[in-house]
Amino acid sequence: MCSLRFGRSESELIEAIAGDILKKLYKMSPGHSMNLVGIEEHIKRIESLLCMESKEVRIIGIWGMGGIGKTTVARAVFDRICNQFEGFHFLSNVRENLRRHTAVDLRNKLLSKILDADNLLEKPPSLAVAFTKDCLRREKVLIVLDDVDNSRQLQELSLGVHDLFGPGSRILITSRDKQVLVKNEVDAIYQVPGLNNQDALRLLSLNECLQEELSEEGSHRIVREDRRLCGSALNKLGKVPNPEIQNVLRISYDGLDGEQQQIFLDIAFFFNGAEWSHSVKVLDSCYSSLHSDISILIDKSLITIFQNKLEIHDTLQEMAYSIVREESKNPGKRSRLCDHEDIYQVLKKKKGTEAIEGICLDISKMPEMHLESDTFARMNCLRFLKFYHPFYFVDSEDKMHLPLSGLKYLSDELRYLHWHRFPAKSLPKNFCGENIVDLTLHSSRVEQLWTGVQDLVNLRSIDLSRSPYLLEIPDLSRAKNLEYIDLSFCESLHEVHSSIQHLEKLEILLLSGCKNLWIVPKRIESRFLRILDLSHCKNVRKCPEVSGYLEELMLQGTAIEGVPQSISKVKEIKILDLSGCSNITKFPQISGNIKQLRLLWTVIEEVPSSIEFLATLGVLEMNFCEQLHSLPTSICKLKCLERLELSYCPKLESFPEILEPMESLKCLDLSGTAIKELPSSIKFLSCLYMLQLNRCDNLVSLPSFIEKLPVLKYLKRKQFLVLKFCKLLQIGSEATLGRYTIENPGQFLFLFVFPSLFIYAHKRSLLISVLQSGKMKREVTIILPGSEIPGWFSDQSMGSSVAIKLPTNCHQHNGFAFGMVFVSPDPPTELQCNRIFICECHSGGENDEHHDVIFNLSTCAYELRSVESDQMLLLYNPCEFVKRGCISE
Repeated sequence: MCSLRFGRSESELIEAIAGDILKKLYKMSPGHSMNLVGIEEHIKRIESLLCMESKEVRIIGIWGMGGIGKTTVARAVFDRICNQFEGFHFLSNVRENLRRHTAVDLRNKLLSKILDADNLLEKPPSLAVAFTKDCLRREKVLIVLDDVDNSRQLQELSLGVHDLFGPGSRILITSRDKQVLVKNEVDAIYQVPGLNNQDALRLLSLNECLQEELSEEGSHRIVREDRRLCGSALNKLGKVPNPEIQNVLRISYDGLDGEQQQIFLDIAFFFNGAEWSHSVKVLDSCYSSLHSDISILIDKSLITIFQNKLEIHDTLQEMAYSIVREESKNPGKRSRLCDHEDIYQVLKKKKGTEAIEGICLDISKMPEMHLESDTFARMNCLRFLKFYHPFYFVDSEDKMHLPLSGLKYLSDELRYLHWHRFPAKSLPKNFCGENIVDLTLHSSRVEQLWTGVQDLVNLRSIDLSRSPYLLEIPDLSRAKNLEYIDLSFCESLHEVHSSIQHLEKLEILLLSGCKNLWIVPKRIESRFLRILDLSHCKNVRKCPEVSGYLEELMLQGTAIEGVPQSISKVKEIKILDLSGCSNITKFPQISGNIKQLRLLWTVIEEVPSSIEFLATLGVLEMNFCEQLHSLPTSICKLKCLERLELSYCPKLESFPEILEPMESLKCLDLSGTAIKELPSSIKFLSCLYMLQLNRCDNLVSLPSFIEKLPVLKYLKRKQFLVLKFCKLLQIGSEATLGRYTIENPGQFLFLFVFPSLFIYAHKRSLLISVLQSGKMKREVTIILPGSEIPGWFSDQSMGSSVAIKLPTNCHQHNGFAFGMVFVSPDPPTELQCNRIFICECHSGGENDEHHDVIFNLSTCAYELRSVESDQMLLLYNPCEFVKRGCISE
């Protein structure tokens, strides 16, 4: 170690020895952070970034929001690894220390600790600098610089440079501002995440009014020792945040400029959890430097963008609420409102003022309320008005009411108007939409928005979906930036205004379920149109011509006779749905880039050989095409085809020869067709894992080589062979399907149904033996004629339940088998619904009144609609689907 030890007095020498001993004892002592919840995962990840085996100098940044645990994590890592270094020091609260001391004093103090050079401060500055540089380059040191909030601080301390330290040295820097670390060119940045649910529960259990119980299955339960005390404490925490926590979080907020603070408050109140792309469009209309300000908020860990959603930590959101509450004791004089009690008082008593810029209300928490026409008359600066319901698709209750005359006034400053179940027939007569960006009035009572033409230059999105009384939409010719229109399920809408045709930036137009819609524009000129949905508009006879980059065209359930000619020129189309279009008689001519083609319930007679040019087609659905009678052999050229569905095409008598391998096809459904046999070339379907042949009345046999299909011979995952109610099909010899069944139990999900006329006794036994073997790894359902339950079902009873006493070693069994008999009525009747059989297994002690449900096992047997004889239903459930803990008890 490089230090000056000459010329010391005896007392100084003793003190130095004592200090050295204490230092070594610190290295040997266990870390102070051993029992912290969730700390091990943090240590593990940071150690991987430190690359402890490397001789290079590494500087690692630890980044996260205030209070997230950066200091705690850094301290834990420091305690864990400091004994691997010659010198080490944890410099806490750099930001605060630099306010009280100069950077030179702080650096010298730090270096004297690391280098064990107590007399460093007494040396002349030039000698001290040379001395420290020489010593640092010789030593392997560990330094933690905690809470650095400015890159200038690192420059002043001269501690952020790699070549200043000896080989193998490690520097940790914690900061709530990512740019501090980026500008200092650290080697890696670790972002401290919040606690996962399990760790958060453990931390909560450390509270004095809660304790944690860990059950044998590993699930947690919180047991309240004093419910009243705990409930009161938690309620107070929600209303009055912990001031210490708020002070820590407030540091980052106070470091923002005025505009950045306003953006943060807007996000916390109105856009937490909202889609990033949507939020930025609304906020961009309010702030001039939005994108750069958002970047600063992210770097300071005040907001995050995850999976295209804006997110703010709960504690930061509560801090935002607290900041706004400090503006005034009177809610009507605060800039933003979100507490439903405050909002109720402001709206009910008309206490709103021009101070209010936004209101966000979860109306599911509100009592029924009658508003006056002039409720918003004094809110001249209102920018955001959001009355939402978290489950609006199932909500059917009107909680907010207006006079028949509606509203008299809404602010001209409105950017975002979201009012679920808007109770008026229209917006105020003097409504000005010049600044509006998002207009969402779904499930409303609106009949028309306004009369005349408005200047809607900022409008990006209109959502009037599920507004049953909407009669018309206004002229939108001045909405030059409109991108999204949702008018789906507006059942009274008769016509879509022709101005939509000329919206050059329109991306999505949704008109599904408008059952009285007759008139749509002849053409949509937007080159940016991606989705056009006219599904279930049963009176629409012609689809608009389209251009540009259309990806999805949904026309199912319409009266159209063909797709628009322009569709063949659209190169980006991915999905075309013509299901239920009973006037479609010919296979559509479309672009070769299509991914999914849905033609269910059409009257197409044949598939042309030109289908081979749909090179990217992955899904072809032609179920219930009653006129379809043939498929071309060229279908084998569809190398991307994964799913081919042809079920219930009664005129389809044969499946084409597969002339070359189709290595992508995984699912083939031929149920309800008239095919008699499968071609031998089916062996080229080398990746097939689901083959459905339900109700193939003319099917007499399966190929003898079916077991040799590569995917059936070398099963690696769940496979399906479904043969239900095939009247003429006999189970093959034991050399084929039957033998495969016995030799390879557990690799199919079996579902066999054979009428009594075509089932043979030894084949019946063969199937039942599958159950008796107990080797199946998946569920099995077998339906057979007769009323005799196999004798090896040792526990039997009449009625709908049976009680059994499980043996002590039952937890070692492979599974449960159930048998039941459905007795045919006399005379036989045609059932009006499917038969659904449900087995529910309970467990409990002999004297235990409470029985836990171990599992439910159910099957829908629509084959039993027409019951001419007694039927036996056998079900098997393997133990891997059963709560073994319940069984063992």
